[in-house]
Amino acid sequence: MAQFNYDISIGSAQLGGDTLVMTQWSPEVIRYGKDQLVFTNFLNVKTELGKGRGDTIVVPIYGEMPTLGTTALSEGTSVPIGTQDTDSISVTVAEYGRGLTKPHTVDYVNNINNATELQRSLGWNWGKSLDALAKGVFDGAQFALWTIGTAGSYTFGSHKTELGVGTLTDDIIDYVYDKLKQAKAPAFPDGYYRWVTNNQGARQVKRLGTFNLIQIHNIMPMGIIAQEIGVYRGFRFIETVENMPTNPIGYAFGQGVGVQAFGMPVQIRYEANYKTDFGRVQGFAWLSIYGVAAALRDKGTHLVVVKTGTT
Repeated sequence: MAQFNYDISIGSAQLGGDTLVMTQWSPEVIRYGKDQLVFTNFLNVKTELGKGRGDTIVVPIYGEMPTLGTTALSEGTSVPIGTQDTDSISVTVAEYGRGLTKPHTVDYVNNINNATELQRSLGWNWGKSLDALAKGVFDGAQFALWTIGTAGSYTFGSHKTELGVGTLTDDIIDYVYDKLKQAKAPAFPDGYYRWVTNNQGARQVKRLGTFNLIQIHNIMPMGIIAQEIGVYRGFRFIETVENMPTNPIGYAFGQGVGVQAFGMPVQIRYEANYKTDFGRVQGFAWLSIYGVAAALRDKGTHLVVVKTGTT
């Protein structure tokens, strides 16, 4: 699961006469933003502070030890030493950001907590922006499964643009699970793979014969993230509508699908007199330098896009 360390730019400017200074905004903006993260949660993170836009951050990938230690050692026999396969990904980072303005007079003509509203707006925008870029890694999957006209039939192959015309079944879920297992895609620490879907796809999952019954009797703690709807047939199912198409779609995957690299974690910037409008308008923005790239997604069947028909 991705872990984040974010900071905020140093400043002592106050917000419209409020005693809240900018250095206190970091945890609040991040708290609102993290609620919007879905795909980002499943990318590994590497941070190299000081990297600027256009720079490259190299992320290593380590394979398994190729030979098992199944041969008994005798007196005078050395422990066999081998090599480990290694690979790497080069992530080019770019600068991203978005801001908004607020008139100074707003603080004095209403009773709304404007600091909280600004924190929420910046946080939501940052989180949704970060997650939209992360989803691009998943959309680039090499493999897909889509349902075809015959009831219960489906095709698995290279990721194409076809839309499914049938509904999701237990057999389809089992087939995708087997594909991930056969590819030795690493499951998450809780032993399950992940399946991220939109509301149309989630409706099909909930209609499966034993899904709801299993959730009722499931003693495992739920809600790793707010959008989780249940555990079923080897997957934790997660629902989101952000950056998703209207047709049913699902992303089934294991660990290590992609990476995100940060040269500058998210910062909040404040301009007291935005565009020098006689001190009437303040500007607020979030800025960050980062990039995303595929990792194990392209090392085998570690991610399958599942397309089914509308219901």
